[in-house]
Amino acid sequence: MKPAIRDAEQRDLDQILDLIMQLAIQEGLPGEVKITKEQLSEALFTSDPKVFVLVIDHPNDISKLAAFALYWIDFPTWLGRHGLYIEDICVTTELRGQGYGGALMSYLAQICVDRGYARLAWWVKDDNELAINFYKSSGAEIKDDFTVRHLTGKTLMVLASRNI
Repeated sequence: MKPAIRDAEQRDLDQILDLIMQLAIQEGLPGEVKITKEQLSEALFTSDPKVFVLVIDHPNDISKLAAFALYWIDFPTWLGRHGLYIEDICVTTELRGQGYGGALMSYLAQICVDRGYARLAWWVKDDNELAINFYKSSGAEIKDDFTVRHLTGKTLMVLASRNI
């Protein structure tokens, strides 16, 4: 049976935050999680949100979440049309490998198709072999010739203060 996917609601915030922490622990980066319930609520439930979350309820307990996907609308300039960028997909530990992540990916791909968007994009850690194999099996193009860069915290402030 295909899982029912829905937009996140206020009542889901605590569980989404728990799943975010599960993902950070899985990736060995729990200390990197800074988001609060208030920040997530403000981001998702404003009158003009810039980020969106889809959720799947747990199959055995609808008061729990099985998975979530956080995404936003991007604009790949070379393609000249919008796309969706997936920041995170997380499935609870006990339900991994049962198709929930794939269902979320398929749902997001359908949003792209329905809206005439040019692409669905995301990053994956080089050591996440299960995800990489899934993405390969889905036909995802691998962009090994790009390296992700981030500026945060102090380095962001330093660059912002330069008079270039």
